[in-house]
Amino acid sequence: MITQTPAIVLKSFPYGETSLVARCFTRDMGKVSLLARGARRKKSSLVASFQPGNYLELIFSMKETRELQLLTKASFLEIWMGFSDSLKKMAYALAVVELVDRSVSERDTHEDLFDFLVDTLRTIHRQSDRLNLVFWQFQLQLLTYLGFRPDLDQREIHGILLPDPNAGPQSQKMLEMMSGSLQNVEFPFRPTPADRKAIQDYLTACFRLHVEGFTDLKSFKVLKGILA
Repeated sequence: MITQTPAIVLKSFPYGETSLVARCFTRDMGKVSLLARGARRKKSSLVASFQPGNYLELIFSMKETRELQLLTKASFLEIWMGFSDSLKKMAYALAVVELVDRSVSERDTHEDLFDFLVDTLRTIHRQSDRLNLVFWQFQLQLLTYLGFRPDLDQREIHGILLPDPNAGPQSQKMLEMMSGSLQNVEFPFRPTPADRKAIQDYLTACFRLHVEGFTDLKSFKVLKGILA
C-alpha cells in the first residue's frame, strides 16, 4: 500500500554502504521505520532531510508484515533554520523528539499528539526565550496524551514516592497552569533554580513510572550542559 503522510524525523542511522534507516513519527501511521535506499550517496539530498526534528511529507510503500517500510519520496513541509542557528534551540528540539521516540510504540497512531509536536517544534524555532516553559508543557501534554495525566496531589503511585512538585516556591503553581491548556503559558514571574529542579524532577519521575524502559535521555544531558 502506498502511503503519503506528514512526519517528524525522530532518528536516523546508516544502513549498508549507501542507505539509511529513518525512524519517523507520522500523523497517519504512528511511528514507522523507513529504508531510504541510496540516501547516503554523494548526489542524494536525503541525508539532510532525515535529521531529527525535521518536518517532512513522506511517500512510502507500507506493508504490515515488514519491519522496514520502503521510502519512495521525502520533501520538506517546513524548514526550521532556527535549530541550526542556535545550540539551545537544537537541544530542546532533540529532547522533544527523543521523548516521543521513547514514549510512543510502533504503529500507534496519535494524530493530536503529532499536531501538538509540530506546534511545539514550530514554537521552539520561532521563540528566543523561556523555552523551558515550552519544554515542560510538552512533557505534561505528552503524559496526558499517553493516558497518564499527572495528579499533582498524588504523591505516591504503586508504592513509589514521587518527587514533591511543590519543592520550589512556584513550582506546583506553574505545573497547574501548564496542565490546564494546550496553549503556551505566560507567567508573571520567572522560575527560580529550585522551581526548575522541582518541575523537571517531577516530570522525569512520571515518565520513569509510566513508560517502560524509560531512562535518562542523551538529549537531556546535552540540554543540561548547554543551559549550565
